[in-house]
Amino acid sequence: MFDKDLFNWTKTEIEFVKRMLKPWIVKVEFGWTNPDRDVRLTDKDWKQKTYEVKNNNSDTHVAFEYWYKKQPSWVFNSKADYIVYYYQDKFHRQTRWKFLERFMDLHKWKTSWWDNEQSDLYVMEREVADMLREWTL
Repeated sequence: MFDKDLFNWTKTEIEFVKRMLKPWIVKVEFGWTNPDRDVRLTDKDWKQKTYEVKNNNSDTHVAFEYWYKKQPSWVFNSKADYIVYYYQDKFHRQTRWKFLERFMDLHKWKTSWWDNEQSDLYVMEREVADMLREWTL
């Protein structure tokens, strides 16, 4: 199961990069072994932006992992400039700090799931999660 999920996560990151590629992007780095970010893009002026990219398969709800094996995870552990969340065939982006600010105030509930219930997640309705984004790609 984990191998299949890892494949899907990697596929999502690659698709995000494909959609972001423009003539002014000169370097792409994937952070598959970097806990601070998933993707780093460098533009022609050598400015770098980092992204934490995740996906969701539900049609009605969006889940955000915040705790894994009794450690902060995902957006609460990432040092990326932007949080990117993929659902309904679109990438939703927001700066990490604005994401966290909005996230704290939105209606959500907690659940434990995944990896023998070692992951704790916040779940919210898709329409509520839409309020987290700055833009959609």
